[in-house]
Amino acid sequence: MTMMIPDHAIEPDVDDVLNGRLSALMIRKGVSKGQLAETINVSPSGVTRRFRGQTEWTLQEMKAVAGLLGTSVGFLLGETDVSTVSENAETPAASATGVSGDAVRPKGFEPLTF
Repeated sequence: MTMMIPDHAIEPDVDDVLNGRLSALMIRKGVSKGQLAETINVSPSGVTRRFRGQTEWTLQEMKAVAGLLGTSVGFLLGETDVSTVSENAETPAASATGVSGDAVRPKGFEPLTF
């Protein structure tokens, strides 16, 4: 006996993909829900409502969030697995200070010299 599995059971929900990728990028980039709220011009509780699916994200909000996190709307929605817009793109802070991301490395990643 063959069991049929509906397509929606195989493909993850877009909201689940979006929330997972947003959360992971926010942690990786050190971005808070408050910063996300400022970026899309809503209250922090407005961001929470979007994460819970009580309010839908607008395209403008998605573009702003993608820009803040240095990724694409396609990545956030699960259309691509490439998380960065460009591997050589500078962060806003780096372009403002003239210092690229490679100029300063965190302590603990220096090569051994003995």
